[in-house]
Amino acid sequence: MIICGSVRFTETKIEELDDGQVMISIPKNEISSLQLSYGQTVEKPKTQLLAGSLLIIMGFFIGLWPLLGYLSESHPKGGAFGAIIGSALTLFVFGFYLIKPIFSKGYYILIVTNHGSRKVNIGNCTPTEVVTAGKNLGYQIENVSNP
Repeated sequence: MIICGSVRFTETKIEELDDGQVMISIPKNEISSLQLSYGQTVEKPKTQLLAGSLLIIMGFFIGLWPLLGYLSESHPKGGAFGAIIGSALTLFVFGFYLIKPIFSKGYYILIVTNHGSRKVNIGNCTPTEVVTAGKNLGYQIENVSNP
């Protein structure tokens, strides 16, 4: 077993780790090809952008309701005003948290299987270290990265 950044290579599978927890595990016998690439590390950027945008829009409208009510003097009384504004700000923060990674780039391994493809982020490991670690356990990683 070799751990390089957030990737763990074993003789039987490749895994992506996050704080020691396995996020993705792909058996070696299902792998058709491995490509080291550079680009968006987010696996489904359109879905993530849609979800983040929806949260931001919901936060905007939830926050707009008490502010408009406040201006017309029919605003919620007591702690409801703060709770609504707090909810709106929370939705904004989560929305931006989902959208932010879409714009960052980095190295990842594109793992192609019979069932589709997965992106495995290599973390703080260099591309050369990943290719070497994979070769040591019999994985052929094609380096197609162009930063």
